[in-house]
Amino acid sequence: MNTIPLIFNERQFKRTILGGSSCIPHVKVPVTILLLNRGGTHFRNQQLETLITSGYFNIICVESSSDSYTLEEYSQRFPAVKFIIPQEKVTPGEMINAGIAEATTDYVLVIWDDLIISKDMLTLAAFQKITKENRLCTAPYLLSNSHVYLPIRMVPSVNELSLDISPEILISGSSDTAYPFDGIGLYNRQKFIQLGGFDYTITNAYWQNLDFSLRGWLWNEEIVISSAMKFTYSEDVPTEDTTADYMQLRFYLKNIAPVFSTDHAYIPISRVFSYIQKSSLDIFSAIDDFKDARKWVEKNKYRFKMDIPYLVNNWERRRSLK
Repeated sequence: MNTIPLIFNERQFKRTILGGSSCIPHVKVPVTILLLNRGGTHFRNQQLETLITSGYFNIICVESSSDSYTLEEYSQRFPAVKFIIPQEKVTPGEMINAGIAEATTDYVLVIWDDLIISKDMLTLAAFQKITKENRLCTAPYLLSNSHVYLPIRMVPSVNELSLDISPEILISGSSDTAYPFDGIGLYNRQKFIQLGGFDYTITNAYWQNLDFSLRGWLWNEEIVISSAMKFTYSEDVPTEDTTADYMQLRFYLKNIAPVFSTDHAYIPISRVFSYIQKSSLDIFSAIDDFKDARKWVEKNKYRFKMDIPYLVNNWERRRSLK
């Protein structure tokens, strides 16, 4: 297993970049749209035309693989749109990292191509309302293709050093959420980069998203669902693979194992024994993982402002103040 990355976008996967040779006319909203491809065409012509005429500052499309479909015609028809085509297998987090690295605006709206793309999906008024709060990420309300509100408010709890997430439905107002469902949201680019982006060594999309998001919370950033944005899936809602596998163990070491004391975080050496039992790895591999995580926490120890027990214990209090 690769060591935990210490800087943003540490892994540069092989890619081809097309387009982005001209500017979008009549810009109305100073935001980059980062459109992620789930694996099909999904009415790409119509989507790009709608996004361009909506007046967003920039549009970046990141493909999920190099064999999705031929993109030359799209890059020629939409020269203002930049296409990033990976030449190797990538995770959703790596797709987002790559797009945000290419963006030049202060905020980036991350969406998938199986959402219904409309002209009013992010208005200037909504953008101004959201960005004045200066949060790490603002997530939208999400509806299924049958227009049913989805349980996208994620509420954390701790049970014997294990983290439980309870999805809840939100139909009005705003609320904190442990993570943005499907990675969809308006991200503050500078905060995203300072946080280190998504960890490419965590290859399960669920644990990768949760790792990034809880790192944000533990480092005193916020992720909030806002009624200013509301998106609807055009197809089936993607399912999350929450299997407690090896990726969950890496997530545990980075987010659950650290203890906060006075002004910094650390992983107590005593927790190596419980980790060896929990991991089901051979003792040498488990110790190597533990040492890697301790090194990562030591490097970032002053960026932690709390630990998981404190975050969870104060979660309901924070929500009551909304």
